[in-house]
Amino acid sequence: MTKRTTFFTAAAVGAFGLLTACGAGGNLGVAVQRAAETPAAPATSAPSYQPQGSCPPLQQGQSCVNGELVDTPPPSIDPAKFTMSLKVLSKHCFGSAGCNVEVIPDESLKYDGPQSDLAYYSGGCSLTYEIDGDESGEVVETAESSGAGSWQVHPTSLSTASSKTKISAKVTDVSCNS
Repeated sequence: MTKRTTFFTAAAVGAFGLLTACGAGGNLGVAVQRAAETPAAPATSAPSYQPQGSCPPLQQGQSCVNGELVDTPPPSIDPAKFTMSLKVLSKHCFGSAGCNVEVIPDESLKYDGPQSDLAYYSGGCSLTYEIDGDESGEVVETAESSGAGSWQVHPTSLSTASSKTKISAKVTDVSCNS
């Protein structure tokens, strides 16, 4: 014996209740019960339908315009949309002779543009940034991403002219691999 669970939509139950209240539901209840006891037809898969002018599945770098595949240029990543600050890891000052400072970009390294632009580049991106404050001039460093939005950075050692020297950084270039 097979146990069968029957579900009725609210509309069917409401219609049955309305017809019963009007005096027409006597035989309708039997018809609903018999319909519920009838085994359902096996489900068949619908044939695949692709409307004329529609595009096949898209690959990265493609879009569909009027049913035609179109290569889409990769998004450009603007270095000016990156913000970063430096965290001081260590600082040793020598009176008026200046300081030896070790810095690293902190977790504030952020892209202020659409995150989908960075996500497009599954091969990751390289950021080139300049650190100002070293007594010999700007220091150029690179941060690497794996495409997941986190950046691999390394500490940088600087020598400053004084203990009051401001140290800052800015992103100057971005190159990405799809």
